[in-house]
Amino acid sequence: MTWLLMVLCIGSVAVAGERSIQNLIDSGEIQSCFVGGGKLQLANKKLQSLQGLEQVPNAASITAIDLGHNEIRSLAGCTFENFPGLTHLWLDDNQLEDLSAIANGMGLENLVQLDLARNKIKLLPEKVFSNMAKLNTLVLNHNQISTTISAYDYPSCLAELHISHNTLQMLDLEKLRGLSMLYVLNLGFNEIKSIHPISNGALKNLEMLFLNNNYIAELPSYAFAACPRLQALYLQDNVIVHMQPYSLAGLVELRVLFLQNNFLTRLRAKIFEDLNSLKVLYMRNNAIEQFENDWDMGLQPCCVRDLSRDAYTEAGAVDAFEVKKILDRYKRPFTVLEIGGGSFALRIAAEYDCSAAVIEGDKRLQLSQACMQGNINNLIMLEKVMTAQDFKELSACEHFDVVFVHDMKRLDVTIDNLLALGDHVLIERDATTYLFEMSKNVLLKPTWGSPNTRFYAVKSNFTEKTLYKPRGDKTTAWQKGINLWTFKNLLGAYPAREVIEQEIKRLATFPHGDFFPWNIVIQGNHLELIDWDDNNAPGNMYNASACLAAFGS
Repeated sequence: MTWLLMVLCIGSVAVAGERSIQNLIDSGEIQSCFVGGGKLQLANKKLQSLQGLEQVPNAASITAIDLGHNEIRSLAGCTFENFPGLTHLWLDDNQLEDLSAIANGMGLENLVQLDLARNKIKLLPEKVFSNMAKLNTLVLNHNQISTTISAYDYPSCLAELHISHNTLQMLDLEKLRGLSMLYVLNLGFNEIKSIHPISNGALKNLEMLFLNNNYIAELPSYAFAACPRLQALYLQDNVIVHMQPYSLAGLVELRVLFLQNNFLTRLRAKIFEDLNSLKVLYMRNNAIEQFENDWDMGLQPCCVRDLSRDAYTEAGAVDAFEVKKILDRYKRPFTVLEIGGGSFALRIAAEYDCSAAVIEGDKRLQLSQACMQGNINNLIMLEKVMTAQDFKELSACEHFDVVFVHDMKRLDVTIDNLLALGDHVLIERDATTYLFEMSKNVLLKPTWGSPNTRFYAVKSNFTEKTLYKPRGDKTTAWQKGINLWTFKNLLGAYPAREVIEQEIKRLATFPHGDFFPWNIVIQGNHLELIDWDDNNAPGNMYNASACLAAFGS
């Protein structure tokens, strides 16, 4: 009998040697994991097991648990029933494969947000999330899911569903009929080859649809009639050769359409006829030779159109005088990035209305001392040793007007990663400086490390720079500098921590509805608030302590 009980209980006992939550409790380390605001921070703890979860103290007061960036392989045998107020749960970047424990119920009925990105999930059990009646946002990016997504598996209240970077083969809108509250559907970076349309507005509240970086070859007629309120449609980086008549019919509220990097050869007559709300049309890098009469019927004069063939001009060698002529053309504040060195950024920061950031600077130049001696308050120093992935992330969330790269051969990066950083990219190679004119017109992410792709349209020239967000139909003036969250993730070293703390305390006097580091731009010794229309966390309005805690050390 004793032997039988041991067999029955073994599933709930941690494997010997596994690091678990119980270890944190026994060592007392769990106390430092309560970071305020009802959040339990268990990320990056090398956890392999959730054994001991039921013993976490003050469970009733916890509203958010971050278990991301661990080594958790299974959720079997654990429960969150001791956390009645839990609304946010992060399990991203673990080793999870089986979600059957979630399907069977784990006390997660009150969840509002669940992040399961970067795991090893291949199959979704039937009705796996359907018991989460309050779930608003579900993130499944970077897994191995190949099964067709179906409303049957999700709660009807779901508003955001992110399944990018998986292996989905087909989009059948009929199977999503029950998700009438969905307003964001992100299926980018999959293997979708076809779209099966329906024509009765089943997804009546869908506003943003990401189908970029798939293998779609043709857009059928009435392809998106299921989504009459669609405001942003992302179809770039597919293999689209044909757009059938009426393929975009019914999209009367569409504001942004991305079709660049496809294989379109002609634009049919009246193909955009219903798109009289369109503000941005990007079709760069197609092979369009035939423009039928009235192809642009319906497009308003204010619609920004980019149908150019090449992503950038041929590089040309330049000297210092030609670089200065480019800088002198700016009639607005601008942002500069120097990779290596630092003297270029220092000189520009002293002469122009700009913010100048330096990555991997030459420490012999002692830039911070030079700034203090010269009363220069618009320089930013970042000390992270950059990888190719870092450059890719940086280009996704930041836009630089001028980029200067010293000695490209020393960097572990392709030229494409560098050219994606901004408009005027200067690359030094073999003692010669080459200029690439890029015209970068989109941001892929709202902030560094964000799991969500947004594709914000950027309008940038020598006199004006704006950012357009289709949801809310809002265009905002661009602030020079970089996001404070980027500064943190790239190991910002200058300005000093004390300066940043004082600036955050100063900004806390303003009534910002989402007062966190990712809504702040650092311009040097001066910080500026952005995204005034965000109201995600009004409880943190005026809260400098919460902002500083999020910024961290």
